[in-house]
Amino acid sequence: MNCSTAAPTCLNLPIGIWLDSSDTIYVADASNARIQRFVSGNLTGTTIAGNHNGLAGSNASLLNYSNDAILDSSGNIYVVDTYNNRVQLWSANATAGVTIAGTGKE
Repeated sequence: MNCSTAAPTCLNLPIGIWLDSSDTIYVADASNARIQRFVSGNLTGTTIAGNHNGLAGSNASLLNYSNDAILDSSGNIYVVDTYNNRVQLWSANATAGVTIAGTGKE
């Protein structure tokens, strides 16, 4: 299959994965600087943190090497934003995160 690594069906260096109670899969798509959600039975993912096109950066709406994440019972996602040296909280349905740990600087 030939696909752009930032396409919603593709991953580029998936590092972290977890499953919720509805069998929805969440993937830390590190080199695409995003968290993708795959609803059970669907091969097309939805970006729920970071930029859907794989653009990395340091502002509140971007991630840079999303290494891991945890989903809480309210649907909030805590993302390890490795190259930005921070942990970002992305509230459910948010378009940007809030730094809750780290300075965001080296």
